[in-house]
Amino acid sequence: MASIATVAAYAGKSKPESKIEKENLLNELKEALNQLKQLIASPEAKNIEKSMKINILNNANVSKDSSIKEIQSKINQVKYAINSLNKKIADRNKKEFEKFEQIKNDLQTYINRDLNVVIYNEITKKSKNEILKLNNISQSSKEQEIIDAISKLYDLKKWILAQKLLIDNSINEQKRQLKSLIKIANQILLSNKIVERDLEFKQEISKAEASLSQTNKTTSELFRERILLHKCINETLLFEETMFKEKETKINELKKQSETIFEHIGKDPNNSIFDYNSQFYRNIITKIDSLNTNEKSLTLNKKI
Repeated sequence: MASIATVAAYAGKSKPESKIEKENLLNELKEALNQLKQLIASPEAKNIEKSMKINILNNANVSKDSSIKEIQSKINQVKYAINSLNKKIADRNKKEFEKFEQIKNDLQTYINRDLNVVIYNEITKKSKNEILKLNNISQSSKEQEIIDAISKLYDLKKWILAQKLLIDNSINEQKRQLKSLIKIANQILLSNKIVERDLEFKQEISKAEASLSQTNKTTSELFRERILLHKCINETLLFEETMFKEKETKINELKKQSETIFEHIGKDPNNSIFDYNSQFYRNIITKIDSLNTNEKSLTLNKKI
């Protein structure tokens, strides 16, 4: 049996230890309450149901007279509330991050599938760079950071669609004007207004028609095709007009010379040789007149 002195000594030692333990528990409870209070007020806990946690916070008051058991119970309740709220925040973050990943993957698929053409190179390059800037977003990111990243992806998609529409409209307008020019060129070709550069003219029309069927032609390339075909039309018509004027000049010179010779031969109508030559040159003059009439008719058609 322990002596009275031993029991007294033990009792004297146990009391200070109990007091220290209570003070430590009170400090632990105070820290836990501060942590819970900050967590409830944090942006991460916004829109999360936390009435139970607030209730625990409001009813966690203890005093120096509270037993160690009571204090420990309050600590456990507060820590449970902290863990529960953290889990809800983590679950929400996970859900938002999964949403972010889905939107990002869908956007990348769209870029790689629908913008994988030369005409959209600038859009593709900028879009991929913008997506790379969001590589730091992870499941451990704060919820607001993930939400902001999702908003940036939505804005990026809107920008992509707007830029694509501008390019598509511009290309369609160039194609429309090129089609109109090809139609004019074909009308010129079918009207037989050109002869000297017929083959070259057909080749330019074929090149322009081929451009319309190519999906990777940029606006500037289609515009260049328009300029080239327009230039070819103008040069061809100008060339044919010049050729006509040269022919007309030569025909008039030949006619003038023939008439001079005919006039000279006709001075002695009794000469049978002269009579023969006279008829020969009459035929030449008739043919020249016919050529002249055809050429003038061609000029009239060109003007029409």
